[in-house]
Amino acid sequence: MNSVFTGIFILFSFLLKTEFELKPLLELPSLSYPLFLDYNRDGKDEVIRKAKYHDKDCFIIYEQNGNVVAQVNPMGDRAGFVGMANIDGTGNDEAIFWALRKDKLYLFIYNLMDSRGWLYPLFEVKDTVLPKGWDGGILPYGLYPLYKNRELKDIIFFITTGFDMYPRGIFCFNVKEKKIKWKLWIGPPVNDWEVTDMNGDGKDEILISTSAPCNGALIRDENDCTSYLYLVDLNGNLIWKREIGGFGSHIRAEISKDKKIFAVEIQGSRESGEKKKIVCVDGKKGKIIKEIELPLIFTGFSFFDINRDTKKEIIVSTSKNKIIVFNQNLEKIKVIENEYSGKLCRIIDLDGDGNYEIITEREGKLYILNLNFEKIGERDIESFTFYNFPLYRLCKNEGKYLIPLWTKERFLILDFEKQKRINPFPIYTFLGIIFLFLSFYSGFLIARKTSKPPYKTSLKEQMLINLIYEFIHEVKNSISFMRLQIEKKKFGEEISKEITRIYETLASLTDFLKLHKSKPEKININKIISEIVERFKKIKEDIEWDIKMEKELPEIKANRTEFEMCIKNIIENAVQFTDNGKIYVGTRILREPHKKFIEIEIKDTGKGIEEKFLNKTFEPFFTTREEHMGLGLYFSKYIIGKMNGEIKIKSKKGIGTAVFIKLLYK
Repeated sequence: MNSVFTGIFILFSFLLKTEFELKPLLELPSLSYPLFLDYNRDGKDEVIRKAKYHDKDCFIIYEQNGNVVAQVNPMGDRAGFVGMANIDGTGNDEAIFWALRKDKLYLFIYNLMDSRGWLYPLFEVKDTVLPKGWDGGILPYGLYPLYKNRELKDIIFFITTGFDMYPRGIFCFNVKEKKIKWKLWIGPPVNDWEVTDMNGDGKDEILISTSAPCNGALIRDENDCTSYLYLVDLNGNLIWKREIGGFGSHIRAEISKDKKIFAVEIQGSRESGEKKKIVCVDGKKGKIIKEIELPLIFTGFSFFDINRDTKKEIIVSTSKNKIIVFNQNLEKIKVIENEYSGKLCRIIDLDGDGNYEIITEREGKLYILNLNFEKIGERDIESFTFYNFPLYRLCKNEGKYLIPLWTKERFLILDFEKQKRINPFPIYTFLGIIFLFLSFYSGFLIARKTSKPPYKTSLKEQMLINLIYEFIHEVKNSISFMRLQIEKKKFGEEISKEITRIYETLASLTDFLKLHKSKPEKININKIISEIVERFKKIKEDIEWDIKMEKELPEIKANRTEFEMCIKNIIENAVQFTDNGKIYVGTRILREPHKKFIEIEIKDTGKGIEEKFLNKTFEPFFTTREEHMGLGLYFSKYIIGKMNGEIKIKSKKGIGTAVFIKLLYK
């Protein structure tokens, strides 16, 4: 009885569904995108907004309620905020700005506590093509502090520009001497960067990815019509560079645990006819290990363990409003296409509860999704923009992230409230489980009561008994897993999966019990198969179908419901394991001495089955897919056996699978 109450508690604990209600927190006029820092160390980021003071750039710092707490004048005609670092060793971070005075760039270091600032010269800047006027800046997320014995020694900065202007690249600023220690200029503008020990020698290297605006810049043999990956050591030495993308591309790159680099060629608004690439690069040598090309424009990219298999997947969104998931072998493993799968902006734990959320943008709406790509929040964002840049552009508020949106004229910060709403799926699941279990149990008792001794089990009844034992084992495992999740306070997705497994098991058993109810009749095999194929054609449109039916195929006497279930299970397997491939479905007459057979062949070009698993394909509960119960082929073999037929499977890993059914008709 305690187990029953435990199960009921687990099921009802999932009846409430978490949703995010997005609401405006702060809206201000803006001259550029917003930036954030925790000015007073209260766990809440303040907002830095660029403004004008006597025709020169200045910066106003706001609290999240809109109150002004400071104004900084970086002493330049134009300026930009770079970041925060503990420059003077006092324990308090200083704000770092860049400032442009005529044709020279400076660092402006400002102590927020005592409102004092210092200006340090960097280098000359230039514009090579008329009209003159340098337009660039030090990247706000390009700040990497280097420490020696816990003392700040150097800071590495990244500098980028638009159009044909210089310089672009990376430089190191010595904190004590207040001057540039080394610099490395490159042709294309810096797009993103990551620091890691790529070579395993105990020293960090810097991976830089770039864009290709094709604005006429040229340094040595590098122009800005090609995007590159660069690996640079902390002394400014170039270890290797690798050309990746073409005109108009933006390269986003992530590094795996085994130091492979996965670079995605994200295209902006310039949609050229070139195929876009996803590339796997050896991080140590810079050589391309593997690359795939797709005739799609990639609009967003994330590197995240979406399958919970301890290995991160490559997740890209496309201009066709699809989200495609690749494994680290660059094999396509999932395609998500629904009304929320627009531009992939971010996968992040918004509220700090340990569960990650997906942010997408599509047709003027911002969506918050869970890891099953189900909508849990949305907001109309009108003409606002949310860019897919590193985390500095997400404002923090006591452990949770806020969402910034902006245009050239104004920016808006969205807060959210988590609300618990009734989720109808677990309710229906719970009621369905109760109903199915009672139906199954009462039917079993009636069968036992009405049977006359000596009781001898038939083949069907023996199979049913075996299934009951297997089912009990499956349910015990699921309940144990859910109880563990409850103890760890991990609710939601995993428990939902286990409830679904129990539901599908009971539903499969119910289908099995129904098999004997319909009576044999004459059936047209070609017609039944054609109807099933047509249903699957509508479900998955990226499959090429090859249908070849014997025209003069005789009718046979069989249980129509059972035969439909058998063919549906086999074709469904072929569809599930085939992406952008081909499925052949054919019927023919085979003649042997004194016998005639109808042969049905269903063959796909999918993933195939490993040889060690071929002998297990007809066993109950055997499956290589977590979301399925592994009863389809088990039932199919039982059905074909009742029809005095035989079923065989031939398969090869990576080539495909063929299922052959032989039915005696004369």
